Amino acid sequence: MLGGERGQNLVSGWENLGFRLQKAQLGGKEVFALAEKAEQKKGRGFYLFPPVATGSRLLMMPHGFYDLHTRDLGQSLFAEGLFLAAAWNTVHRNKSPGRTPVAAGDDNPWQWDMADLPNTYFTALTRAFARIQPGGHLIQLHGFAKSKRKSKSARDSDLVLGNGTEAPPGTLLAFGDCLKMNIPFMVRFYPVETRDLGGTENISARILNALGHNGFVQMEMSLALRDQLRSSRQLRQTMLNCMQTAWD
Repeated sequence: MLGGERGQNLVSGWENLGFRLQKAQLGGKEVFALAEKAEQKKGRGFYLFPPVATGSRLLMMPHGFYDLHTRDLGQSLFAEGLFLAAAWNTVHRNKSPGRTPVAAGDDNPWQWDMADLPNTYFTALTRAFARIQPGGHLIQLHGFAKSKRKSKSARDSDLVLGNGTEAPPGTLLAFGDCLKMNIPFMVRFYPVETRDLGGTENISARILNALGHNGFVQMEMSLALRDQLRSSRQLRQTMLNCMQTAWD
């Protein structure tokens, strides 16, 4: 799919895996939607692809039911930008939504965390992306609560950018510098400007970094930034423009 195939063989292949691949509409644009069949839902995710493979970026929302607005933001950014694909989780990351995630005798409270689990369709997509786009960027949207951060640098931030390592590449720094100059929010880099929210345990980051791929980008956003991005197409376009300026 990332390489541009859209034929009947893929439709049949996905059918055999319990998925349905079909055309759909998003923001007035035609897309290909990949979803599990109603009778075979196992929490393997939901995916969108453009009719023709375009660009070198992949968008992931691994905590769509937990990080407020990231589901909607992913949909808007995919509709308005150029992405090879977008992926959403379809099961809450917490096996007890709405309750404290750490319970007595519970050694795995985040049982369905698509940013952590090692053998999922998200990790398969990550590896496929590394093969198809060795110089591309995989962007994950996340949200954080300022009140839960221990460091002042994180509490004062609206966007923390990291790539899961202690040495972010120049392409990530260029993207962040563009945002710093063009959006009215505090943007910081992990680890040079804050030691929080660096994505060092993120499974997609670990896969790409192990393969020597420098394109992982974790965007940790405050609620204020998510609210503004959700309501302002102009702000979303500024973010998309910075991706293009830094990476194309």
